[in-house]
Amino acid sequence: MKSFLLAPLLLLSALAHAQLFNGSFEQAGSPSLAGWEWTCEDPGIVNEGAPNSGEWSVTKQPGNAKGCFPNFLFQRLSDVQPGQMRTLTGWVRCLSTFNCPGAHIGFGRIQNGTVATEETVFSVASDWTFLTITDTIEFSAGDTALVVLNGGFVGGPVFPPAANFDGIELLAPQGVSSVPGTPISQRWDALSRTLYLGSATPFQGSVMLFDATGRILPAIVRRVSPTNLQIDAGATTSGIYFVHVVNAEGERAVRFVVP
Repeated sequence: MKSFLLAPLLLLSALAHAQLFNGSFEQAGSPSLAGWEWTCEDPGIVNEGAPNSGEWSVTKQPGNAKGCFPNFLFQRLSDVQPGQMRTLTGWVRCLSTFNCPGAHIGFGRIQNGTVATEETVFSVASDWTFLTITDTIEFSAGDTALVVLNGGFVGGPVFPPAANFDGIELLAPQGVSSVPGTPISQRWDALSRTLYLGSATPFQGSVMLFDATGRILPAIVRRVSPTNLQIDAGATTSGIYFVHVVNAEGERAVRFVVP
């Protein structure tokens, strides 16, 4: 279930790190899959990291109905309880845009060895793309919550490209106030339904999109440069929205209107 906040004032939430191990897929500069488990095919390791995420990243082939399925890379969240909210962020890309079913990140659960996905977000871009998803974790007795990465699904004997992942982080919201600072420039493009943001100092960490009721919306964030973001807001309709960002000056809340 997508999470709802109690009041718009809570849009100014900070994000504290929760427990996720080895989200950059390397230890002491060497490639590592420590902390991660997988189904089906073994993941690959690539000597090319996402921005600010080290030198190594991991790949996973799409699941295939005619062969290897389900094909997941996952990590257990043994410290998470049902009803708690978590935000998952990370960098993804397709190794090729031709026939790519997408690089997906999100939440899931495991029971008796069977992995199932819940809410996910994805990108089919071949450039590194920063994704974020916030969800209320729900699972039954005997289940364990998961972070799940996967390369999508195909239904026939085809050979789509693998998905690439790096810089995976799990965050827990904590209510605090926004701090004042240099205004963040914004431009709404109605044709592409994209919000362009510019900052005097580099953006840091995750980005969260809210409507005026405090409902958290899916967001695909492209970091064009350290000080420029493009936020795909295709899920929005006419109304008032807020984006929570962090730059060197602290937490910021950007208000914008979709006509």
